[in-house]
Amino acid sequence: MASAEIIKPYALNERFTLYLNGDGQPVQRPLREMTADEVMLAYRWSHDQAERLEREAEPARLIAVALQEGGTYELAG
Repeated sequence: MASAEIIKPYALNERFTLYLNGDGQPVQRPLREMTADEVMLAYRWSHDQAERLEREAEPARLIAVALQEGGTYELAG
């Protein structure tokens, strides 16, 4: 029989970002207060932010690879 992970009550108090309001401030709610739609909204927001960070990190990743391989000429351009 597989054991199930038990959710601790304090984990339900963690705040998740749903979206940014018109002023650019995060709108957050604790999991215990969220509707199913808000959980999905928080998941989508988190996923979109992770993808954005990956895109923004790509140029730095290319520089790190060039430096690791000893090529500095790529950085001079």
